[in-house]
Amino acid sequence: MKNLIFIEGVSGVGKSTVTKKLCDTLNRHGFSATCYLEGNPNNPVDLFGCAFLLKEAFDRLLKSFPNNADALMHNSIHEKDYVLVQYRSSDAAYFPSPLSEALERHEGFYMSSQLVPLERYTQVYVDCWHRFLQQNETAVDSVIFDGSFLYHRMNDLVHNYNARNKSIAAFLISLLSAMQPHEPLLFYLFSNDVVVRLIQARKSRRQTPATEARILFEVEKHKRQMQILELLPIKAERFDITHGNWATAIEIMMRIIAER
Repeated sequence: MKNLIFIEGVSGVGKSTVTKKLCDTLNRHGFSATCYLEGNPNNPVDLFGCAFLLKEAFDRLLKSFPNNADALMHNSIHEKDYVLVQYRSSDAAYFPSPLSEALERHEGFYMSSQLVPLERYTQVYVDCWHRFLQQNETAVDSVIFDGSFLYHRMNDLVHNYNARNKSIAAFLISLLSAMQPHEPLLFYLFSNDVVVRLIQARKSRRQTPATEARILFEVEKHKRQMQILELLPIKAERFDITHGNWATAIEIMMRIIAER
């Protein structure tokens, strides 16, 4: 794999659209590329809908639900002392009740009632990147991630751990260390009308209108993201899409990728 690419920015700036179009453009120009969009249950580094269990707890679960043992093993990732079990997508649960509820009680990352310690959270994501890079070393020329580096991890760290900028930067630096010897490209999309973009995005997705608190959160998040980028040992190319010039941004991204 030659290029590890992150498309970042706050909600509503077009991260998913740019990720998909950049991937399509790379493939049309003869470069093999794949991408992982927000909400993709197969995203190997996002862990949405994943339960975190220590080995002993996972073994007890297998004994408690012997009829589902094969499915549990199929949907699990085993590390030295813990197991990750993907138990749902954004649309549906993968297991019947009461197993689904048992796994949900072990949700470790997204709106969890039983948070793993921050040190463990960091190690799990470092392990994710080690696994992914080992399995995809020569699979394609470019892999593009939609918000999986800064956007989603910052959301988790702020919501779950009330993390400050320096703590978030330290976490992201740990991830970058796991990506060696790759030198990721980070393309950051921003807009001077964050509020308008957020309102339009939620309307187009048929979501409920953003509350005032959510709007303020997104505005503050944009400021913090810009500050955090300054703390990271990664070059971030910034793209102003205030006037909807995503096509121009993709042209520039293609040129940067081609020059590597």
